[in-house]
Amino acid sequence: IHLRILISLFGILLTVEVIAQSSPDSLLNALQNTKDQADKIIILNRLAGFYTEEEPDKALEYAQSALNLSESINYTEGKGNAYRNLGEIYNRQEFHRKAILAFESAYRIFQSIGDDLRMAYALDGIGLSYYYQNDYLRATENFD
Repeated sequence: IHLRILISLFGILLTVEVIAQSSPDSLLNALQNTKDQADKIIILNRLAGFYTEEEPDKALEYAQSALNLSESINYTEGKGNAYRNLGEIYNRQEFHRKAILAFESAYRIFQSIGDDLRMAYALDGIGLSYYYQNDYLRATENFD
């Protein structure tokens, strides 16, 4: 059980590292210069990921903007990524119940488009949310 948790945490750290390779200034510049709504959503989600650890309130604004824009243009993948970001942010803010709801929404969206990898990330987030609440049984149900 502990090995699975460590492997899951390692996966999250790798994801954060990949996102961190883009500077927020270059992402903000790209956001201002792009006309394509889907590209804006991708950038907003990356900004949310970038700020999750250090400035979760700012990250929440970007994730919510990505979600709202995704809903307005019916961009399913962007919506799923926004919910996943919201789950990460809520966990960071220790709102674990809200995190679980966000990850569950992300999971359903990724399931609807057949994205197995992102479904796994969403389940991982649900498991971590339960783990942070010391509910190890439910945590392991999502890691299995």
